Amino acid sequence: MFKSDGVNYDNVRPKANLLSSKKINFHDKKDLIKNVKREKSIRFSKKSNLIFFLLCISFSLFISFNILKVTYKKEVNPSIVQAKTKINRGKILDRNNEIIATSIDTNDLYVDIKKSLNKEKLKNAPI
Repeated sequence: MFKSDGVNYDNVRPKANLLSSKKINFHDKKDLIKNVKREKSIRFSKKSNLIFFLLCISFSLFISFNILKVTYKKEVNPSIVQAKTKINRGKILDRNNEIIATSIDTNDLYVDIKKSLNKEKLKNAPI
């Protein structure tokens, strides 16, 4: 080791900055505990701020992607009709085995007046 001139160098820590030379920080023994606590709290605050920032970013991305998904929703093509399976109900019989109710096939015929082009011609057309 080298010869000491009465100065205690046990708390010397080099601190490097990016584009400059190294600085040396001298600490007293009284400041060591306070500095360690301060460094721990700074590390904890940096980690918690990073987690909070990532949480906010992920939440905002989730909201924006859902808004985009809703705005670019594909419209259903009306020419494509899905086949429906018809389920017939059973026949309802009374105690004399006579049919009271059964399923009957019906067809509906209607005109949507809001979608018709010439309303006057539609009103005067024979039924």
